[in-house]
Amino acid sequence: MKRLQNLTNLTNYLTALRVPGLDDLKPLRVVDEAQATSRLARRGGTQIVIARPELKQEGTSDSYVAEYSTAVFVLDKNLSSASTEEREDSQFNSLVNIACDILTKVEQDIASGTSELRGLDLVGTELFPVSSIFGGWNGYSMILAFR
Repeated sequence: MKRLQNLTNLTNYLTALRVPGLDDLKPLRVVDEAQATSRLARRGGTQIVIARPELKQEGTSDSYVAEYSTAVFVLDKNLSSASTEEREDSQFNSLVNIACDILTKVEQDIASGTSELRGLDLVGTELFPVSSIFGGWNGYSMILAFR
């Protein structure tokens, strides 16, 4: 296997990722905040934005450890002036459920040996709320780390 093949495989997996029950929701893949803001500018409703995966390798050329990471954003437009605490709670609860579905799917695909994820393990997850990012979106950012 080529040294960076897992990075290519993970990118291909994330490109094809669909959330069960939201199969029509095709994730946007981006490399930075400016690209995400631009791609979301004319969109509405729930959106999934996935940062193209990164690779960190440590060790020598003969013996190294590779860690791959990506950020997955599950977002909805900011409620702005129509916002109440109840509506905001409902919005964030709905989005965290989608983030949970994504995490569950990734875990299941690793366990089943999905070809693009073969040889990778999910070794870390961080989930935190975000507000008014990418030009006015709320939701959750989830960092996934693989080895």
